[in-house]
Amino acid sequence: MLTAVFLAFVTWGIASGRGWVVWLMGIFYVLGSLLGALFFLQKPEILGLMTAGLIAAALTQLTLQTTALALLCPRASRAWFRRRDQYR
Repeated sequence: MLTAVFLAFVTWGIASGRGWVVWLMGIFYVLGSLLGALFFLQKPEILGLMTAGLIAAALTQLTLQTTALALLCPRASRAWFRRRDQYR
C-alpha cells in the first residue's frame, strides 16, 4: 500500500513537471535496489521460498521502475521539465 501511494505521488509530481521528483525516485530506486540485493545475498534461501508469481511481480516492478528512470533521464526529458518550469 505504501509503495502504491509513493508511486502515485511520483506520478503526480512528474506529470506536474516537478524535476525534483525524478531525483527523489532515483534515490529511492537506488536504495531499494541495494537493500534488496543485500537481503538476497545475505539470505539466498528466501528466494527458494518465493513463488514464481511473486518473483515475476518483483522482477516486473524492477523492470518498470528501471525503464521509467531511464526514460526520464535523457536530454529530451530534461528539456520537457525546463519548458514546464517556464509556464509557471
